[in-house]
Amino acid sequence: MPGAHVALFAAHVGALLVGGGLALSIDRATLARRDALREARRAHVAMMAAAHRKVAAALGVVLATGAALVLVDVEGHLGAWIFWVKLALFALLVANGAVMIRAGDVIRRDVGYPDGAWRRLQQSAWTSIALWIALVSAGVALTPA
Repeated sequence: MPGAHVALFAAHVGALLVGGGLALSIDRATLARRDALREARRAHVAMMAAAHRKVAAALGVVLATGAALVLVDVEGHLGAWIFWVKLALFALLVANGAVMIRAGDVIRRDVGYPDGAWRRLQQSAWTSIALWIALVSAGVALTPA
């Protein structure tokens, strides 16, 4: 790997590490509060929303550096099935994050069905964990030897 490519790859992996690490810590905290009371749920959702903004910023860096890495080897990436799997996992991760944000909004405003939103948030936390693991695994599989 030439020097610029190494730096780009390091930025990509670093953003995955920061975003994924923060997301996993929030997911763990969400799962640990399974039986939390309403006020504790609202406080957790506020903390989660602040963390999600940082995760979104890290995912923006992942997207930008990932696009740049593709441009370094267009044929190699576009021809690799694992690249398309990684893109699909990334899209699912973003969609799951949107589900978590919507559930958090219901819990924070205490309207609609907050208990159902709390269960959805718990399920989405498990989904998030699985998607982060799958996404990083696909990235490792895509990395040239």
